[in-house]
Order: sequence, then structure tokens, then C-alpha cells
Amino acid sequence: MTFAKPHLAPHMQVDPTRIATLDDSTEHIIDLFETAWTEGRRLDIAELVDQHGVRHHIDLLTELIRIDVERRNADALSFTIDEYVEAFPGLLDHATALSDICFEDFRSRLRFERTFDLERWNTIPQISKQSWFRTLAHHDPKTRGTTDQHGDETGPDPLLEIELGRIGFQLVKKIGSGAFSEVFLATQNELAGRFVVLKLVDRVFAEPQTLAVLQHTNIVPIYSCHKVAKRTAICMPYAGSLTLLDLFDASGPFGDLRSGQSLVTTVRARVAETHVGSIAGTSTIPCDESKSSIDRSQSPAADEPTVLSPLDRLCLLDQNELTGWVFERLTAALMHSHARGIMHGDIKPANILIRNDGEPALLDFNLGQDLQRDNSNRVGGTLPYMAPEVMGGLMGQTFTAGPASDIYAVGVVMYQFATQRLPFPSPSSVAAVDLEPAIESRRHAVEWTENDSVSPGIRSIIERCLAFDRSERYAGVEELHCDLDCQTRSLPLEHCPERWIDRARKWLRRNPRSTSAVTFGTAFLLLLIPLTFAAIQSRRSSLEAKTLQRFSEFVDASTPVLASMVANPVKRSDSEIADAMKPLRDFGFVPPSQLSPADWNRLPANRVDGFRNALLRHVGQVAIFESDRLAAAKKSKSLVASEFSRLDQLIEVAQRLVDDEPSSFIHNIQRQRARLADETLPANESRTIASESSSESDTEIYLDAIRLMKKERWTEAGHKLDRLSGKDSIPPELRWTGLGRSQYHAHQYDQAAASFTKSIERAPDSSRLRLLRGLCYLHLSRGDRAEAEFDAALDLDATNWQAETNRGLIRLSRDRIDEAIADFTNAMTHSPNRVHLLLLRSRAYRLQGDSVAADRDLVAVMNEKDLTAPSLLSRARAMESTNPSAALADLKAAEALDPNSADVLISIAELLTRKLNRDADAIPYLDRLIRNQPDNERGVSDRAVLLARLGRFNEADRDVREAIKPPNSARALYQLACASALMQERTFHIRSLSFLAQALQAGYDADRLDSDPDLEAIREMPGFQAIARTYQLGKLAKPARSSPRNRPDGIDSSNISTLVAD
Repeated sequence: MTFAKPHLAPHMQVDPTRIATLDDSTEHIIDLFETAWTEGRRLDIAELVDQHGVRHHIDLLTELIRIDVERRNADALSFTIDEYVEAFPGLLDHATALSDICFEDFRSRLRFERTFDLERWNTIPQISKQSWFRTLAHHDPKTRGTTDQHGDETGPDPLLEIELGRIGFQLVKKIGSGAFSEVFLATQNELAGRFVVLKLVDRVFAEPQTLAVLQHTNIVPIYSCHKVAKRTAICMPYAGSLTLLDLFDASGPFGDLRSGQSLVTTVRARVAETHVGSIAGTSTIPCDESKSSIDRSQSPAADEPTVLSPLDRLCLLDQNELTGWVFERLTAALMHSHARGIMHGDIKPANILIRNDGEPALLDFNLGQDLQRDNSNRVGGTLPYMAPEVMGGLMGQTFTAGPASDIYAVGVVMYQFATQRLPFPSPSSVAAVDLEPAIESRRHAVEWTENDSVSPGIRSIIERCLAFDRSERYAGVEELHCDLDCQTRSLPLEHCPERWIDRARKWLRRNPRSTSAVTFGTAFLLLLIPLTFAAIQSRRSSLEAKTLQRFSEFVDASTPVLASMVANPVKRSDSEIADAMKPLRDFGFVPPSQLSPADWNRLPANRVDGFRNALLRHVGQVAIFESDRLAAAKKSKSLVASEFSRLDQLIEVAQRLVDDEPSSFIHNIQRQRARLADETLPANESRTIASESSSESDTEIYLDAIRLMKKERWTEAGHKLDRLSGKDSIPPELRWTGLGRSQYHAHQYDQAAASFTKSIERAPDSSRLRLLRGLCYLHLSRGDRAEAEFDAALDLDATNWQAETNRGLIRLSRDRIDEAIADFTNAMTHSPNRVHLLLLRSRAYRLQGDSVAADRDLVAVMNEKDLTAPSLLSRARAMESTNPSAALADLKAAEALDPNSADVLISIAELLTRKLNRDADAIPYLDRLIRNQPDNERGVSDRAVLLARLGRFNEADRDVREAIKPPNSARALYQLACASALMQERTFHIRSLSFLAQALQAGYDADRLDSDPDLEAIREMPGFQAIARTYQLGKLAKPARSSPRNRPDGIDSSNISTLVAD
């Protein structure tokens, strides 16, 4: 039995070199001691160590005393630490060991609710230097005195502060509080004492879980979440302490004048007054004197001048420009949140941080709600910013929370930002007598005064946000963000009506050189005539230069966006598609009306085709991803016309780019659009275009490869990308990344690793590419290389849960169980497949000998609700041996969520045939898989076996001939051997022997070679016996591989596929 290391804060932990000295013989002594306690006997420590001659083994002695202390406190026995010192005087020479013993006494007395005071440990040498003791002393009235002017309001209770210290945090100062929480500036000692924000929450609604999936520049992210005493500590980065509510303070400069300059002045004033001191006024928060103490003159990193310098760009913004700038960013964050199914639920000035670089960021998703769940009558928020339907919910009226409520709250805050007042009176309570008139007042249009210097565009946006009827507000935050983006760039609003005069003014702002004073024009007409030709030429040259720059910058912005999408081609993320739309909007290619034929005329003739293809490549790839996203959405609901707006814009741009030339891409995307809308494509648009025509352009070939990758037809996609080899028409990082993904899924791991290496050379900061190359090495059993790649991926992106999960699996295979558990636990905060990680962690706990923790994780797996398809698949695989019927139910549920998932279809077929003996029922699932992915080697080879078992030999033979096309995995070759052995003719049996020999030579682990019933017909053939003997001799020559955990160069590759959940 391996004893557990003490769970101490970093500055209190036992030196790992001491733990390492507890060898097998000393662990045996610990086992004897623990067993005696378990049986109700207490062995005398002195007699035990003397009996084994280890009295001077200080590490063993410390561990035995710690166990003894914990057990005696658990049984409420009376004792003192001095008893141990008297029995073992040598402890006085080991201050660290004594400190560990005292801390165990404090920890276990706290855990088992036993009383204590400081005098219990006062006699121990150097105990006063220990952080936990000094913190306790600081809060003890007998040592601190009763004159502390701060009283109880200076910070949390002392025991909570000690517990925070144990997990590596030291509180510095309180910087805020809310209805459910307190917020502190703190340092995290494990990470070089970096400054962080700790939010201590009494009630947790959703924040740790929701923030874990929200990763956006304008959302304050979550580093970690900890259970401390009866509260939850949420750790977040420190980026400043100024909220929009602080900005609205009438006494500050922003209260008098809403402008970029006043915002900059307020931010800098707040930074200047930031004081990093202790919680309790003049006292110093204790820290371990063995380490350098915190320099209280040092500012948090977010207060450094280098962070503040971006503020300078805001100084020239006026009120309207600043309003558009701030809320365009906030709605981008909200768009990211809504795309992941999470609404904020409590948007208000206090929940909007103005970071020290001026960027706004959303805080406090503690009331966040899952838009995919039933949120009927779940009410949250702050009264002045509540939508009228939410107020109605407070009165018991039925409503369903949705994006419209968040949009309303944004409108209220935007109005307050622009006018320095609320748009409507706020109810004084939640009583019906106050709520009813408040709701009624919101039926009226918002009022503006003569003193409101708010532009017509901002007014229109606010008015639509504040519409009483939800159907009259923006249909989604994407539309609101689009209008704010248009407003900041002086473009016409797309989703709000505007007067023609306002549109004309925006045009003049975009084209200042087109305006001139009429009076000067008349006076100097004759003088200008000789200069007209030169002016026209100058303007033309200027426009040509700007157009060339615009297209060049677009290409530079486009390539990394497309490469990121290709690295994960089966993903259907609305936010990723929105990010891919951004370059098109930023450079004026969307909406389509902005793409003028004159633009092409201004470009150099030799650059037109290149830019046209670059734009078509971007538009086409985004359109393919968007149509796939809509197809997935259609499985659960009917699509409405407004949901096609983004796809329609992309198709229109693409049509303008190809003009009247035949295009297989246009043909395919129009057919997909028609299918999604349940329409018939007009005959004049339904051209028959050969996909392999000689006139097919490189861009069309590339887009067809992307389409095939989205359908998981990897081999065909790889062939398409191979045709682009040696051409510079497609950026190399796009081709290499796409080719690597295709090779990976075709099990060509060596080639895939080489392709990803080419991609990494061009995109060295891509965490995703590092993960993919690591997965290739993992399949190739090159564990060291794989782990190094996963380390690099996590250095680039700490939220890369797939890299952390795979690294944990490697560590588990090498008996580094504690590290594996830590990886699985951390990955859980970011992974959408919590079930799979719970199962892996349960397995790790069981290998560690902690069956209680292992069973706890299994119970959590079974109690998980609202599971995704990958989660159901993971749970089904875990249950298939013990409860195949329940596993099948989970797989059917996964199929309902993702009917075309290859993993789900294969798993159903495998369960039906292996566990339930229903071969015939399994075949339709493989049929569907092969229709979707004709080159799926596993599906074809498995179906060949099932058809042969059922006597359908002609069909089985067709599948064998299809599956034998290279490349061939060892597993597929073995399946083909089984299928051929089941057929009746001897020629097939001879072919079976050939397949079997190839499979074993390729490394197939055929443990059932002598018992597999599918091979019965060939078992008496001389060739079989020779193959079997060769296989057995080969196994004897190899190192023992009784368990994947004992493999020195990798892990059991059968587990890897479950970790590539895109």
C-alpha cells in the first residue's frame, strides 16, 4: 500500500526528496502502523521503530507521527505535541519535520472540529516562522489586541484565509463585493507570486462551469476554482479594478464628460491610487521567510506602464465614438457567450470591467444560464437593467430566458453610458405594486433631451435594444454587434432603419476628400480648371494604392484564420465562423453591396486573379463551415429564414467573384442551401459540373477538399490536396495542415507528422498543430516526443484540454499517477466531455489504490445530465462489458444527437455484434457509416466480417476487395483474414492466411489467435500453424507487455481515438 503524501500548501510541503527515501521496507512499516489503527489497535511508535532498527529515519518517523496525530484527533483523544518531542528528542534538530507534525495537528483538529489555541504549539522551536501559524496569530485577539480599527470587515475569517494559504494564495486587499461574493486582490505563490483576483462565493450558480468554456478577449477568464471551507474561491487574472459603475461616479472626470480622454484620465487615476497592502491595515500578511516576501511597493502586472500604453489610442475618441468602441467589444464577448449557449443574465455597469489597457470585459457569469436548457421562470439580474419580461417573471409570470433579455440590458447600460441617466425609472422593490408600473413605463419609447449629444446611429441602436416586445429587438446579439461595428466605421446600419441624411453624413465622414466648400468652389473655379487633370490622377493613384493595401492586408489576415479552421475541420462552432467573418467585414467585403467592380479595376492587372482567388477561398471555406453548422442545427429544430442570412451573404459574394463562369463550388453550396431550406434549386442554377473537369481551378480543388474533410472523407480530401503539391496558388500552411489532418485520419501517422511539421514551421505559435503532431507520435508509440508536443501545446494555450488529457494518459501509462490525475482534473475545467475525463481519473485512482475516489468519479459519471454525444459515447464504452443494454441506450441517445458520427455508428455496431450477438442488426449502422465515408477502412472491414458470418459471401467479398486498397492498418488486415476464413471456397482460405500473416507482421496483437471462431476454417491448415508459431516466437522475443501501463515508449493506442473529440 502506498501512503498518500500530505496535502500541504507549497510553502508547507514535505521535501519530495525526503518522501523519496521511504523505500519499500519503510512503507511496509507504515502499512503495519495504519493497519493496526484500522483494527482499533494503536502501536507504540517507539517500540515499532526500535523493533525494525529505524529510530533515526527521520522521514519515516515524521510520517508515523503524522498518521498518529490524525488518528488521535479523529478519535478525540487527548495528547500534546510535546509527548512526541520527549519520546524522540532528535526531532528538535529537524525544524521542517516538526513543522509538518504541528501543521497536521492543526489541520486534523480543524477537520474534526476540535478546539485549539496558539499555546498548543508555542513551545515548538521556529514555529512562529510558519505561515499558517503567523496567520492564525494575526487573527487571534490575544496576540493582536482589541484595537484593530478594521474589525471583521477587513477580510475573510482567519480559518478561511489559512485554507487559502494552504492552496497557495495570499490575500492582499479587498477590491469589491457583490450580492453573493467578496472580491480580493491576491498573490499566487506557486506561480512566482503573480497577482490574481480571488472571488469568494457563498452560492455558486454557474460561474466556474460556464466561464471554463468562455475564452474571449473581452470576458474575464477563469484560471481555477477551489472549494475552501464552505465557500468557493474562483481565481481570475488581475487586469485592473475599475468597473463601468466606478466610471459613472459623478465625482470623477468621466461623470462630467463622456469621452476617450476622460476615460483615460479615470483609468490612470485609479491605477495611481492602487495600493498593494495587507488585508488588515498596517499588518503584513505572513509569508514563508524561507522565500522572498512580497514587495509591497510592486504594482500588479496589469498596472505596469507597458500595459497602460494602449490607452493612448482612446484619447481622441469623442462620446459617440467611445460608446461605439466600448459596446462593439462587449457585444463581441456576448456573441461568444451566446454561441456557446450561455446568456449572462446580469449585465450592469458593476459587471463590466474597464481593464487597465482600456478594453472592456464582462464579469460575473454567476447568474449565467444555459440557453439549451429549460430556464422557464428562472429569474436573475438587477432591477434597473432587467428586461420587462424578466420583471414579469419576478411576479410569477411564465417566461423563458433568452438572448433578448441580455440585449435589453446592454441597451440600458449603453443609454446610461451615453446620457448619464437610466432610460426608465427603477422599481424600488420586487413587490408587484412597484414592478407593475415599472413594466408599464417600459412600453413607451425611450426619451431623449436636447442636451443629449448622442448620434442618430447610436440612438437607433439603443431604441431597438430597448423595444418592449422581444420580437422587435435585435434577433440576436450578432445583429447588434454588426450594427455597432457599422456605426464605428461610419457605415450604414444593417439591422436598424436610418434616415437618408444620416447615411449621407456617414458617407461624408468616410470620404472627407469628396467634400468642398461651395463658396470657395465658385470663387476659384477658373483657378482649379488647370489643376483638374492632375488632381484626378493623384486621386486615382491614391485609391489604387489604398485598394492594393486593403487586399494585401486581407490576405495576411485571412490565412491564419483559415488555417485554424482546417486544423479542426469537423468543428461546428458559431463563434469560429463569426471570427472568420470578421476579416470580410473589416476589409469591406461583407455585406456584398460593398464589393464594387471598381475595386478590381484599381488593382494591378497581374494581381487581380490572385486576390480574387484569395477572397473566394476565404468566402468559400467559411460558407462550407456555415452550411455544415446549419445542417447540424436542423437536426434539432426547423430553420427560419433569418438563420440563412450569413450563408446567403457568402454565396452572393462568391457569385460576384466567379461571375458567370462555371463553378463546382457554387453549384455544391447552392444545392446544400436548397436542401437546408427544403427548396428545389432553380433549373437555370442547377448546372451539371464535372468535379474533375480540366478547367477546375486550384481554389475549386482546395474548397472541394475542405468539403470532403467536413464530411470526414479523409482519403479523398488528401488526394485533392496532393494535386496542389508544388503550387503556390494556395498558402502552404493551408495545404500542409489540411493534408496532415487527412493523413492522420487515414492512419498515415508518419506522413501526418511530417505534414504538421511543415505547418508548424509556418505557424510556430499554433497550440492546435502541436497537439496534432503529438497525437501522431502517440499513435507511433513515441511517448517522449508526444509528451513534449503536449507540453508545448499547453505552453501556447493553457486551455488546450485535449493536449492535457493525452499528456495525462501518457503519464498514467508510466505510473506517474499523481501527475495524470492532476492533468485529468485540470482538463475537466475546459473539456466538453467531462464524462470521459471522470472515467480516466477513476481508472487512475483505482490504480493508485484509492477505490473511494475511483467509485466517486464513477457515480458522478452515472449522474451526469444533459450529456453530449461524445460524453454518451464515453459512458457507453465504460459500461459495455458490465451492462451492454444500458450502454446501447447511451449509444442510441448519442446517435440521436449526432446521427452521422463515425465513432457512434461503429460503437453501436461493435456492441451489437460483440456483446449482444446481433450481427444482422449491426449491419445497417455500418451501411450508414460507409455511405457517409466510403473510404472508412474500419467500417468496410467490419461489415465484411458480419456479411460473411451471415452467409452473404458475394457482398462480403466486395467489401474485402474495397478494404484491401492501401493503406491498410493491422486491425483491418486481421478483419479481412476473418472475413475470408468464413467463406466457403479454399481460395478464400488461402487469401485469409495471407491477410493474417500481414496483420501479425504489422503488429496486430492476436491474443485470440487460437480461439477466434471466425478463423476456425483455416486453423488446421499447415500455413496457419506456421503463422501461429512465428507469432508466438515473436512474442517471446519481445519485452513483456502485460499491461499498456508497462510500455516504456507509449500507451495503448486503442485509447487515443477517444481523445480526439473535435
